[in-house]
Order: sequence, then structure tokens, then C-alpha cells
Amino acid sequence: MEIVRCKENDPVAQDVFRLRYDVFAKELSLRHENINSEAGMFRDQFDNIAQIYAGRDGDTVISSIRYVNYADLTPEINLQPEYLELLALDTFLPAYRDHMSIASRFVVRPDRRGSISTMRLMNESYLDGLRQGIKFVFAYCSPYLIDMYTQLGFQIHGPPMSFPQSHFTPMVLVMRDFGHLERIKSPLFRAAVKAGMTGDVDDSVAWFYETFASELTSRPSVYDQSQLSALIQYYFSAAGDKDESPRFLDSLDEAQCNLLLSFCKLVKCKAGDKVIGLGQKSREMFIIMSGQVAVGFEGGDRCIRLGPGQVIGEIALLLNTARTADCTAEDESDIAILSHQALEQLLKAQPDLCNRLLINLAKTLSYRLALTNNFTALNGKAT
Repeated sequence: MEIVRCKENDPVAQDVFRLRYDVFAKELSLRHENINSEAGMFRDQFDNIAQIYAGRDGDTVISSIRYVNYADLTPEINLQPEYLELLALDTFLPAYRDHMSIASRFVVRPDRRGSISTMRLMNESYLDGLRQGIKFVFAYCSPYLIDMYTQLGFQIHGPPMSFPQSHFTPMVLVMRDFGHLERIKSPLFRAAVKAGMTGDVDDSVAWFYETFASELTSRPSVYDQSQLSALIQYYFSAAGDKDESPRFLDSLDEAQCNLLLSFCKLVKCKAGDKVIGLGQKSREMFIIMSGQVAVGFEGGDRCIRLGPGQVIGEIALLLNTARTADCTAEDESDIAILSHQALEQLLKAQPDLCNRLLINLAKTLSYRLALTNNFTALNGKAT
């Protein structure tokens, strides 16, 4: 296997665009204005200025990731304001404008996921970034990618946001924070040691921790077993406070909850964080483990509040339809995110547990349909 660095007009890049189409459009059913179904390719304007890395086995591209250096952005090719806000780039720009890169469009062929080839792709692109003087690499991660980026050394440095494509979490890799990379046993650290590139720690490391200390401590990117157990016990201790509405976790014991959450990504939301945005098209469901989430429907005619054990986003998970409500955390909340990919894995690995969860989900949907019918009737709209 070889790692190829290429530009958007190189033949290898064309294979990358086809691989993206196969994964994002066909496998994940992503809807995006830059997907060209006729050509079977997925590329956008950022590919014009990006450094595209491809892992190739013979003539077959099996993985890819791209990096866009902030210094290469132009008025015509630039990030939308909401992405600047998500990644908190304005905070980094005064001192590090020429030393920032944004990673995106990570993709791997289904039959090569989990292989060492993916790690080689990450290692080579990381070392290239060190040679180029990059000090921060940013990524906006869908839930199913957070664990991978965390294991590499990325850290969550801000609140998640809801976008049309997904519920994105901002993450940053402090490139020369070798202490952190060694502590978490990142493969990037081993690559840097082997390449003889772990010299003096850069001033950017101390600046980062001074600037983002409060966010890093309040947004743990990994829940260890003790934290997870405490969260599950909290849920069961609050069972007496629940109303009669069905819960996704009904009839599960602590061990089964633990097993379910091992297929989810746990995130901590602060009061005011938007969990889902109206019109968003993504395939994740959100299980409220603690706290409360307000669900506001289009038109503002009604708002409901959901608490521990209840779910939001279940229809989009199943049908891949647009979101029908804005969902916002009303206080500090722990949310478990179950992606469509994780649901399929759960169905294969734990069919009995999955069947029970799907029954609970059917009860939840039926209960909410009944409430909707009653609401419509009370407002004189019944037919």
C-alpha cells in the first residue's frame, strides 16, 4: 500500500471523488448539492485548493482525507460563517492564521475499515502537517467519527451544532502537544518519534490550554466506565419522577443499558446548545440520559419538553427525512447519540436487545401520534 498526496486534477483524485460518492451518497444516503450522481463523483470547491491524501492498494484507492490550509482560503472559496463559529476559528486567527488546517472528507472503503492502511494514511498526513509548520488541525465530526478522532489526539473544544448534513462536534488536534499524544497512546505520537520530530514543545500548546481550559474540562470527549455507570445509575434512580409516557430504555436493566451505550456516542450539552435543527437531514437519534430538551415545532404553536429516557430524532433515523423541529438543551444534559450505522451494527451483534429497543421505539412513536391526534382535535383541525 502507498500513500499518495495529490491535487484535484490528478487521476488519483478522480478515484477519490468516486470513492466518496460510493460511501457518502450510496452507502450513507447523504444529500448534498455537490454530489454528481450522473458522473458518480462527490467533489466541491474546496478540492480546488486542498491537499488530498489517498491510500492506494495497487490501482485501487481504499481511503482518503483532505486538508485545507486556512491561509489558502479565498473570498470565493471560504468557510460559511456557521463553520467558523463551530470551530471557534476567530479565536485562533490573530496568532495562528498561517498555521491552521481543516480536515474533512475522511472516507474508507467498507471492506478495508479497521485495517492498518487507515492508520498509515493518518500518520503520513500528520507528519506532512508537522513539516509544513501546521500547529492546529480542525475537524467537524459526525457522532460515529468522534471516537476515532479522539484516539488520534483530537480534543473537543466547543459546543456541538446542528447542520443540514449532521450533528457536528468541533475538534482540534494540537499538532505539537506531544505530552497529550503520548499520554493517550496516539499512533501519531509513535509516528512522530520514529520520524525524529518530537522536539521542543511549541508555544501554541500552552496558549491552547490557557484559552480553552474551561471548555476542555466541561466537555469530556471520553466517558470512562465509572462515569458511564454513574450516568446509568442516575437514570434508574430518577425512575420515580417519570410520567406515564413510554421510554426508549423501558424494561432494560443496567447491564443492557451499558451494552446499548457502548454502541452510542455520549456528549455533554450545556444549556442553550442546539441538539437538532429544523430541516436538518441526518440519520442519528438522540437519547436523553440526564437533563431536559425543549422541542419547538415549526410555526411556534407548541413546544414540549423531554427528559431522561426519552428520544428525539427517531423518525429521521428510520426514514432519512428532514427534521421537523428545533431541539435545544434547557440545562446541562447528557445525550447518547445512536447513528444509523450503529443501529445496524447493534442489530447484527445484539438482535434480542435490538428487538426490545425497537418495540420501545414503536411504543414511543404510537404514544406521540396519539398526542398529536388529540392536539389536532382540540384545535378544531380534525377531519
